[in-house]
Amino acid sequence: IDVICKQLIAGGMDKKTPVAVIQNGTTSKQKMITGTVSNIGSLVKKNKIIPPTNIIIGNVVDLSKTIGWK
Repeated sequence: IDVICKQLIAGGMDKKTPVAVIQNGTTSKQKMITGTVSNIGSLVKKNKIIPPTNIIIGNVVDLSKTIGWK
């Protein structure tokens, strides 16, 4: 994820763009962390997120707060 985010930033994406990483989505073991393009790599490592994961990038991530998605 670090490589992906570095390339997005190099391509002009704002470092503050929201990112969500969802591990084991739609299962009882689902775990979601959120951050920004600039810090999600370190958050993934800190929270020991491993595949399978989905990565969501953009303002749509902020909808999780509105709808209470975990």
